[in-house]
Amino acid sequence: MKKKIFAMGLSLLFAACCFPKMSFAAEPAENVVAKVNGKTYATLKEAVDAAPENSTVTLLSDVTEDVIFNKNITVDGASKYTISGASTVKAGTLTNLTLKPNETNTNGKLLTIGNGDSTSINLENVTIHYSVTKRSSGSAVTVSGNSATIKINHCRFINTPNNNGTTTDAPEWSYGLYVNEQNDAGSITFTNNEFNGAFRTMLANVSGNFLIENCEFINSVYSVANGPTGGSAGEATTITTSAASNNQIVVKNNMLDNAGSIYLQTQANFTGNTIKNDKFEHYIQAKGSIGQPIDFKNNTFQLGTNNLVVIDVAATPILLPAGQPAVNYWIWSDTPANVRPADYSDYKYMYNEDGSITFMPQSDVAFEQFFAQKTNGNIQVNDQDTVLIEKNLKINDIEIDSDKNITFEIAKDATLEIAGALDIQGKITVKGEGALIITEQGKVNIYSDAALTVSPDTSLKNNGFISNNGELTIPDTTTGNGTIEGTGITEKVHNAVHVEAKEPTCDTDGNIEYWYCSFCDKYFSDKALTQEISKEKTSRKALGHKYENGKCTVCGKADPNYKPDTSPTDNENDGNSNQEFSNSHAPKTGDNNHIGLMIALMLGASIAFFGVKRDKKQHG
Repeated sequence: MKKKIFAMGLSLLFAACCFPKMSFAAEPAENVVAKVNGKTYATLKEAVDAAPENSTVTLLSDVTEDVIFNKNITVDGASKYTISGASTVKAGTLTNLTLKPNETNTNGKLLTIGNGDSTSINLENVTIHYSVTKRSSGSAVTVSGNSATIKINHCRFINTPNNNGTTTDAPEWSYGLYVNEQNDAGSITFTNNEFNGAFRTMLANVSGNFLIENCEFINSVYSVANGPTGGSAGEATTITTSAASNNQIVVKNNMLDNAGSIYLQTQANFTGNTIKNDKFEHYIQAKGSIGQPIDFKNNTFQLGTNNLVVIDVAATPILLPAGQPAVNYWIWSDTPANVRPADYSDYKYMYNEDGSITFMPQSDVAFEQFFAQKTNGNIQVNDQDTVLIEKNLKINDIEIDSDKNITFEIAKDATLEIAGALDIQGKITVKGEGALIITEQGKVNIYSDAALTVSPDTSLKNNGFISNNGELTIPDTTTGNGTIEGTGITEKVHNAVHVEAKEPTCDTDGNIEYWYCSFCDKYFSDKALTQEISKEKTSRKALGHKYENGKCTVCGKADPNYKPDTSPTDNENDGNSNQEFSNSHAPKTGDNNHIGLMIALMLGASIAFFGVKRDKKQHG
């Protein structure tokens, strides 16, 4: 029996040796690309088709195929695998994988996302890697009429161009994610994502209910070659919006790092963003038809030496943080070509805390154009606005409307020359430590109910003509050989210096609070300069010292005439006097300091007494 069993074993071993290539696997291992619930598949499409709802398709290798994801499933790339092809995501979740276009696709198509039905779509930790040579605006898109809830989180939108440092008209680049208009039921949440590379657009035509939060947008190029010819042409854009009426767009807490310009066709809520344009000078544009302010006040701008270029109109102003300088494109563009400066840098302005604007023209033309384009719909100097003159400027013909109260502030060492007609129907206040000069050809017309006030700290030189039929207030230091005529009220004000009150001391004079005009050599006790006083009345005499026991009781200064009393008193004893003790029974020794001597004598007497007594006992 044992021999039979042994023989059978040898037979089986022989059979196995004779067929070494026999395989019991259903498929070759090299053809497996995905698995679902432990079962493997040769293509991703097969795995997706076979996957039940709420299951997970796990990639086992890179895949090159076009796939439609239309189930509530999860496709997991294990953080190392890539799908090369056109991925269409209508439902479900893609996670931990990379999407790339198939090299055979001339348009670089790699992603379509969205659904006309109300599904749920999630992209989590997905890298969308664009081609930089095979591209179109449809390389990555959301579907038109989307009703799905789309969440794109912790994803990277990248490309790897080889532009050799070229940032203008860069040859290698990509389009980003183009957003088609959504249905009211659809929404897109775009959070914690990154755009990084050379992009002509990043998020284009943003539409519908769309949240962009905690993302980073980094662009390596300012403009691209062979790009679109419309819009901003080759200049890069970060975020543009559609004109859809159902847009509810929120853009908050993002970093836009030289990412591109911003173009808004509808209202959008921009807040908490950092817009960094220190490498490339980009613009923010709002379509005039929006018809309400676009609020950028709660954003931070980091521009380096670049300008912040704003393209807006009076009906749709882009509100900037108070104190943030910008330049206005449209006012520059609408300046007559024969006088238009080479670029828009002369057209500077900034918003103030109260919402008014400080205009900072850097040329004569820019100054005049801030007033001259009222019929163009552009932003102009308006009521309560300020015009800051930082350099020497000359103006010719400007009209101030009756509903305008405007301030001209002339900086120290700057000069504003009026060489033509300044027609004032409203009110102008001129202030600052610079100079206002009315040239020989200059004429200032102050209409009835109008006013021109020149602050005393401004140097006014009138070599021209002032026609005053309203109110004219000028410094009493005004110079020049010009004339002032008209039926209005002319008042000259003092250029007074305020002197604060100073309390007198014991030996120095003080003064009251007063104002002094050096030009007319007058003193005033009130700020309005209505109460004139003499110079003597401004002074407060020194108080004088109050000495007691050799010192001033007010300031503590020693009395130079103080002589202390040197005679002894009943309580004084310097150890050398012949004063006797008050006790009349004490022996008069002539020395009051004798206590130590008395103790020594008593001790000596005691020793002698006991010594004699002891001697008697020894000889007794």
